[in-house]
Amino acid sequence: MPTLTPQAFVAKWKNVTLKERSAAQEHFIDVCGLVGHPTPAEADSTGQSFTFEAGAEKQRGGRGFANVWKRGHFAWEMRLDLTHQKLDKATLDAYGNLSMGVKVE
Repeated sequence: MPTLTPQAFVAKWKNVTLKERSAAQEHFIDVCGLVGHPTPAEADSTGQSFTFEAGAEKQRGGRGFANVWKRGHFAWEMRLDLTHQKLDKATLDAYGNLSMGVKVE
């Protein structure tokens, strides 16, 4: 059952100027409330299949992190404003499909 209305979500986030690391987890928790989905801690208290800041091996080598990761479903990388649109492609190029082959630390 949703705990946050679309109007409340928009009102809260439309003027936010926080940096990604300052806002990502709270924003995702609010998205969960908006759509009536359990938060990572509610759904997986161990963080083995649904967690924030999941360590990941990049497909092209090296390590990275997904802001939110749910095994078999998605890896979420937050972007707060339009200046980051070009980074979306770069993120996909660098990380590939994180839902496959992610190793949680």
